[in-house]
Amino acid sequence: MSIGSNIKGLRIQKELSTKSISEEIGISEEKYVEIENGGDFLFSVLEAIANRLSTTVTDLILLDEAPAGIKNYFNNNNGNQGRIINVQGIDQEEIRRAYKELYFEQVKRIPKLEKLLIENNIPFDF
Repeated sequence: MSIGSNIKGLRIQKELSTKSISEEIGISEEKYVEIENGGDFLFSVLEAIANRLSTTVTDLILLDEAPAGIKNYFNNNNGNQGRIINVQGIDQEEIRRAYKELYFEQVKRIPKLEKLLIENNIPFDF
């Protein structure tokens, strides 16, 4: 498979539009579609696409099938490098949705907590 078809396959698998990815990484939709169809690209754009698709540039180049799971990369000061792959079946889009839900649930609690503090004459400063 080519890099462009790997990108396209991952994008379709994650149910993302060409427009949403191109907007998030800061290129035109036409340029993004051109990349998926085998066009030229800058390495920095490929990195941005890989990040948005929750994968790595290496995976986009080398793999014949879509990677899954969470990958942790490390590089220490002694020049040692490596990666730890925890295949957990969770993609970054699911994690983003979960954090967003948690955030909004916490935001809803703030007025309730303020009301309880006021009703019980408990001073508070923010």
